[in-house]
Amino acid sequence: MTPTRAIVSSAPAAENHVPGANWHLQDVLRPSNAGEKEVLIEMAASGICHTDLLVTSNPDRDGGFPRVVGHEGSGYVKAIGPGVTKDVKIGDPVLLSFAHCGACHYCRRGQVNVCENFMPLNLVGEAHAFHSADGKEGIMGKFFGQSSFAKLSVVREESVLPAKHLIRNEEELKMFAPLGCGLQTGAGSVLNVAKATRDDSVAILGLGGVGLGALMVS
Repeated sequence: MTPTRAIVSSAPAAENHVPGANWHLQDVLRPSNAGEKEVLIEMAASGICHTDLLVTSNPDRDGGFPRVVGHEGSGYVKAIGPGVTKDVKIGDPVLLSFAHCGACHYCRRGQVNVCENFMPLNLVGEAHAFHSADGKEGIMGKFFGQSSFAKLSVVREESVLPAKHLIRNEEELKMFAPLGCGLQTGAGSVLNVAKATRDDSVAILGLGGVGLGALMVS
């Protein structure tokens, strides 16, 4: 195991919980190497989504606590595990998004957003993906395949989007991190769900990451 730092969520208070109050920046241990079909990423930035707050505010969350969330990550490839087929090399910039199994009926049809295993892969993750600094306690990780609230995180290959032909510098890499969830959610709501055209009127209530994504394609 190798040390890194992460925002770790402990179990929320049973009553009068304030979202985010159980997030703590601390030293943790992560695997020293990327496993089969995994990539080790050094995060450059991570957005914060309402989903991060939601899942860490539910004391009955599947998988339990402590856990490292975060699912709008961007960063650089530090190591590549065996079996990885994505076009990435060490040092490449990448964007991170949701995980999918790649094997179910929908994934085989290219509809990875409705993967039959979406919920366990993304909202639960994997036990013992990290450990406490003393190595005595396992910490849930691989949230959305990535757990981008860790400085160094082992990420599922499916969550990795090569960005070397898109990103010109680190500032752009940081700015594009919310493409992993919020911006694509807003854009997809307009283009794929509402199927709005130039002749339609669109009401956008709020200009966070999702709202701005909707605005940019409207």
